[in-house]
Amino acid sequence: MSQATKQEKVKELLLLQNLQRIRYGFAIGALITFIHIAYFFYQLPGPDSTTHTWKLGIIIVHAFLFIVFLIQGMFVLLPGLHAFLAKSCRLAFSCHKQVGFVVRWSGAYCD
Repeated sequence: MSQATKQEKVKELLLLQNLQRIRYGFAIGALITFIHIAYFFYQLPGPDSTTHTWKLGIIIVHAFLFIVFLIQGMFVLLPGLHAFLAKSCRLAFSCHKQVGFVVRWSGAYCD
């Protein structure tokens, strides 16, 4: 086995490990932000209170974070989206070497 082949296998293994970490991060992050939204929503005082504004701000920021985590999870968990992105990347980047690793991981192939 040549040195280049070993390096490619190591890079692919590292990519798979990092994608697994992103999956865990998505699950934990989405759950924690949802809990924060629910907690501050049920603790939200009336609109005439001084704490209403900053608690509403916390809810809005956590809602934005929740959307970010959902988008992240969508990219990591949906293989069909990987195939679509791989095809788009192949057209845009002519199958650049780093894009090729993601393409191979997703099950799509770069010609």
